[in-house]
Order: sequence, then C-alpha cells, then structure tokens
Amino acid sequence: MKESELIFNKLYKLSQRAYKKKHVPISALVVDQKGKIIAIGYNKTTKNSVTTHAEIYALNNACRKKRTNKISDCLIWVTVEPCMMCLGAIINSGIKVINYYLSNEKFGFVKSNHTFDLSKMKVHHVRKNAENIVFKDLMKKFFEQLR
Repeated sequence: MKESELIFNKLYKLSQRAYKKKHVPISALVVDQKGKIIAIGYNKTTKNSVTTHAEIYALNNACRKKRTNKISDCLIWVTVEPCMMCLGAIINSGIKVINYYLSNEKFGFVKSNHTFDLSKMKVHHVRKNAENIVFKDLMKKFFEQLR
C-alpha cells in the first residue's frame, strides 16, 4: 500500500471514530521526514473547551513523542483546512508542510480566509476526488443528523 493510501485510510478511520462519538469528524496526522505517522488526533469537541481540535491533539502528541515543541522536521495531514487557531499552532510548531483534503470556506485559514504570510510554507490542497468525496459525505452526514 502506498504511503498516501495509508495516510488516507488512517485519517478516515480517525474521522469515523470522531463521528461515532458525535464529534465533528475531522482528523489529523503528524508524519516524520521518513513518512512514518508519529502522532494522531481527531476532534473531541466539548462544551467546555474551544481547543479540542484534531490538529491540536496531533501536534501535542507529536511534541510529547519528540520531547520538544519544535517539530519542523515533520508535516501534517488534515481532513479539513485548518482554522485560524490550528494554523497558528501548526506555525508555532515549526511545521512547514500542510496537506488537507477539504476546503473550509467558513473557518479555513490556509487558503479560504488566510491573512498569515504562508510564503515560507508548502501547502498542498489534496485534490483526489474519490477521497475528498468520502470526507465530504461523512461531514454532510454528520451535520444532517444535527438538524
């Protein structure tokens, strides 16, 4: 199995886990320079916290594992374009490569609404229709059940 397929499958499983627990189905992975997944995260939204986003969990797990708060030798994969808070955390971690599947016109801060200087970062909007549809359908299903 190719690295990109492994990453997609892991993100999808984590998003499903969040979905089943009635959290917004967003997930994130931190990957080292060798392509090894070193940390995972998925949304665990609560009424008492605004920082329980997938990216925050993944970044914190990666920092704990590497015993540093600078993980510039890593990159991050996210199912949905990071919000302003998560983008700030990613920038603070030193990560310079962000891969995400779905744009987020309402809260996304990488391409959709960004005002940060990202010229020193490599940002790749993953445009794999079949994979994007899987995440889009899961998000749609989640929000339809809320209404």
